[in-house]
Amino acid sequence: MSLRTRVGSSEVIVTVECRKRNAKQDVTWIEQLGSKKQAIGAARTIAVASSAFSKDAIRVAEHYGIDLRVLSEIGDADMHGWILPSFVVHVFKQCDLIEPPEIMFDTQQGDDFTSRSPMEGVEGGATTPDSPVFMTPDGEALTLNDLWLRADDQLKIFEGIPRDDKVHIRRISLTPSDSLKLRTRVGERKVNCIRMALSLRWRHERIALDTAKIVSYQPANPLDLMQPQVRAEFESKEATNSNVCFGMQFQPGEDNVSFTVQLTPGKKA
Repeated sequence: MSLRTRVGSSEVIVTVECRKRNAKQDVTWIEQLGSKKQAIGAARTIAVASSAFSKDAIRVAEHYGIDLRVLSEIGDADMHGWILPSFVVHVFKQCDLIEPPEIMFDTQQGDDFTSRSPMEGVEGGATTPDSPVFMTPDGEALTLNDLWLRADDQLKIFEGIPRDDKVHIRRISLTPSDSLKLRTRVGERKVNCIRMALSLRWRHERIALDTAKIVSYQPANPLDLMQPQVRAEFESKEATNSNVCFGMQFQPGEDNVSFTVQLTPGKKA
């Protein structure tokens, strides 16, 4: 991995090289990294390994100006005495249809939807949240879930739902813009209103510490002044829209903790 930035008019390159091996890292890998560092003109190279480095590797790394780091997995027994939560909670929105939606749309002379479903390609007349049965003027196909997400963003429907991890039933009526069309078996028809019965819930996903990935990050060279660091990462799994990777990094024995939060794709419904 390489990181590039500019200092004044000059480009600065920092490379990070990682290797997972059981044995000690020997001098060969470090010599290769040193040659690469010189060839690409990197200002700094960091070599991260899951095991220790040999004395010759440390010596050659010092010659080339390469920082050596050792990454180690941490077990439950190593965490005693550290200030870490026993779990974290990911709170996210969960919305489910409890009955088929009612879609009201304009008809034209000759339309007959009494015996068949008006929707294209939807078996049995059932409109699922992921069926692309709506169409915008620019040709974008939309699903019921797409419309719901836009409505929730505009109407703030979830603001009135208690965050108690319980299901709350609501009936809502969406009035789309005049340009939204429904794709029917006889052509596109203007949508007037969409009524939905929903179960809404602020769901709580509890993520235990023993499911977290916890590693220590420390210098391989005893003369390196960098202090050992510990990083713990919790990752949620249950949300269908977006999950979250929550990270904490700290130095054992110190009170300061840095936090990172990154959104990840949700699971498939």
